[in-house]
Amino acid sequence: STLGFPKGRVVNPRSMEIFSQWGVADRIHAQGVEIEPATFGFLGETLLASEFRRIEFAEPLSTPMSPQEWVLCPQERVERALREAAEEADADVRFGHRFVSFTSENDSVVAHIVDARGEPIELRCDYLVAADGSRGAIGPSLGIGFEGPGVVGESISILVDAPLRERIADRV
Repeated sequence: STLGFPKGRVVNPRSMEIFSQWGVADRIHAQGVEIEPATFGFLGETLLASEFRRIEFAEPLSTPMSPQEWVLCPQERVERALREAAEEADADVRFGHRFVSFTSENDSVVAHIVDARGEPIELRCDYLVAADGSRGAIGPSLGIGFEGPGVVGESISILVDAPLRERIADRV
């Protein structure tokens, strides 16, 4: 499925450039919300502390080298917009599948997949795109390595559903 838990919130200009090339930038903008409040955070002893300090994040709101702007659109909405656009273009969208390996055959690629029931399947395609992330199997199987500092930090996401809107109305 697409993500059902709030995660990434900001789409950077480079990603928006790609979404524009794909014809889905307007969908992402339509799913987004006003970015200005998201450029600030609040620092206090607790979430409901009467004394707090509003702090501005260093993220720029514009990038002079790009025609695109930062967009505040939660990842689950970005994924939904991308899935809808893919399905409207008659893409074969599948969830719960796991890529295992691939083989090259003449002018095609055969992807070896395990489906949601655990059954092996083969998909013959013209191209294989290594969009399976830094821990994916495609890049290493092609001999593509990774450079950089490696893990630069760890984080945890916690979803809280609480009726606090009225109590923190001054902290948009």
